[in-house]
Amino acid sequence: MARAGVTYTEVAKAAETLKQQGQDPTIERVRGLLGTGSNSTLNKHLKQWKNTHLEEGSISGLPDDLLRTVKSLHESIQGNAELKIEEVTRELNAVIDDLRAKLTAAQEQNNRLTHNNEQLTQQSEELSNQLEIANKDNLTYQLKQEQLEQNVTRLTSELAEEKGSAKQLQAHIEHYQEKTAEDRQQERNQHQLAQQQSQNYINQLTVQVNELTKQISVLRSQEEESSTAISNLEKEKVVLAQRLNEETNKNENLNANLTLKTSEIEKLIETKQKLQDDYRSAFAEKSVAEKAVEHLSVTLQKTESDLDDAKERLLLVSEENKLVIQQKAEMQGQLNQLQNS
Repeated sequence: MARAGVTYTEVAKAAETLKQQGQDPTIERVRGLLGTGSNSTLNKHLKQWKNTHLEEGSISGLPDDLLRTVKSLHESIQGNAELKIEEVTRELNAVIDDLRAKLTAAQEQNNRLTHNNEQLTQQSEELSNQLEIANKDNLTYQLKQEQLEQNVTRLTSELAEEKGSAKQLQAHIEHYQEKTAEDRQQERNQHQLAQQQSQNYINQLTVQVNELTKQISVLRSQEEESSTAISNLEKEKVVLAQRLNEETNKNENLNANLTLKTSEIEKLIETKQKLQDDYRSAFAEKSVAEKAVEHLSVTLQKTESDLDDAKERLLLVSEENKLVIQQKAEMQGQLNQLQNS
């Protein structure tokens, strides 16, 4: 697009400058001097300048048909050359823009694949950490279960020992009761046989009886204590049974949690496997994208080579244009000769 302010006067001035420098005023050279201007605007002003210049330099007396033919030939050659240059330039710019868009899209896809790869790697690491934590929890649950089983075994053994002690104490009490009964029977027999013995001997027996009575009281007290101990042991047995049930329930809960954790671990392993598959797929897509980028780079290089060829063709067209200008000058010389003749 031409900038606002590019006028015929500026184009004409630039063309005059180029002509004074011995150069043919073309669109590219005029744009080089002005620093701006589109092909259509510069072509229009440059044609007007050339027509005006040709009219000013025309020789009076020449046939109008000859002048119109020369002007038409010059304009046709100049216009075709400039249009051909403009068309080739547009085509090359379109190809370059398309390749640049494809290269940008491929680079964006590569960046997306790289980002997805980083996310998959991070998720894989997080799943590995969760799996390690789950394994540690599993080991902790197993250790607690073993400890609970050991406590149950110890409590059962202690309960059996307490029962054995209670049985021994009961046997000891029965033995003393039998011995006391035998002693009383012997005392009654001795009392009947030795009724005539002295009172002192009776007193001694009485003292012995009292001592035995005290011993019996002590034994009965011990028996009561043993009964109380047995009752307490029974209560402890009930408590231990309740604790055993609670520990069993806890063990069952731990086993259920362990089963749930195992299921979650299996799901995590499946998720990890899926993420690994996605990672391999993303890596394969990344390789394809990289190959596409390499292909686009080769295509861009080829396009740049084609652009160089187009520039060479442009130089050839410029040379042809110079040749046409030279032919025009020769025809102008011939016209001058015709006028002089």
